[in-house]
Amino acid sequence: MVELFSRSLLALDIGSSSIKLVELAGGRQKKVRAMAHIALPPGVVENGVIKDPAAAQEQLKDFFKANRILPFGRRVCVTLSGNAVIIKRVALAPDKDKELAEQAYYAAEQHFQHSMNDLEFDFYNTGSLNERGEINVVLVGAKREAIDGLMEIVHGNRMKIGVVETDVFAIANMFEYNYGTSETIMALINVGASCTQVTLVWRGEYLYTREVAVGGNEFTRRLAEAMSIDVVAAEVAKIGASNFTQDPTEVVARIISETNDQLVSEIQTTVAYYLQGSDNTAPGVPFTNAFLAGGACRTLGFEAALAAALQVPVAIINPFQNLQVNHRKFPPEELVLEGQKYGVAVGLGLRNMGDRL
Repeated sequence: MVELFSRSLLALDIGSSSIKLVELAGGRQKKVRAMAHIALPPGVVENGVIKDPAAAQEQLKDFFKANRILPFGRRVCVTLSGNAVIIKRVALAPDKDKELAEQAYYAAEQHFQHSMNDLEFDFYNTGSLNERGEINVVLVGAKREAIDGLMEIVHGNRMKIGVVETDVFAIANMFEYNYGTSETIMALINVGASCTQVTLVWRGEYLYTREVAVGGNEFTRRLAEAMSIDVVAAEVAKIGASNFTQDPTEVVARIISETNDQLVSEIQTTVAYYLQGSDNTAPGVPFTNAFLAGGACRTLGFEAALAAALQVPVAIINPFQNLQVNHRKFPPEELVLEGQKYGVAVGLGLRNMGDRL
């Protein structure tokens, strides 16, 4: 019974195309105990909301059975993303007559364009002050329907919710563990199947996030349309070109390049909007680097196109950089090609019971 409740959290990143599962063990020096990529049928998850919890639950159940994993009683860390979550950084003036929690709730009512009755709400005091002496606070709202979908999957496999996180903070948590903090502004760009999240951080603090409705699926859709083939064949063509396992045809190279240009333009606009806008809480701090995560970030030419547009170094994140990895169990060549998919899952796996944001 002691082992049952002392086991580490099981991290589940349930995305629009797959579930990424990670289990980390150990104290300050974490090691990878388990890692898996479980494909999901199309339409199970849309805009961060699980539309078909039963299908995701069944896929997970089949994985546990095939790998002889006993999920009963396990505590899991799950994540929210897309339209399911609202994040806003604000500055609150100290008020002797009001608790910070009360001020944060009132601020959320003003900033969130949703009824607070439809949201689970939390906030985080960053511990820093702005130049006016106001407290920097991050407000987070999560749609209850999205949380209900996660709970159905978890409870359906006889597990328990340990921590509910957001993709944005999971990526930031993973980045800080592996790369530390910086005195300059960094962009963490998570290119998923259905969308791309652009998050700016500074000194380990969250600054700003915007979600762009272009991800790996858009490349595939455009290829399928241009080549008059099905999406399965288009995905094969995209991956083959991006992994350099097959030479791209002129059409494949052109469509990927055009879609890259659109996504890069959106990212460039996002960064410029924050740096030049009134919401910039780090005025004068330079923007110096961008880091890529997500299954679609290795798409042919994307990294180079983004570096040229942003005029800063761009690198693909290694979520396992500071983790102990058994390379006989998890071959290095596979981690090089697939490791970036696990950015969110590793960030989740680093969490502990009781963590907030």
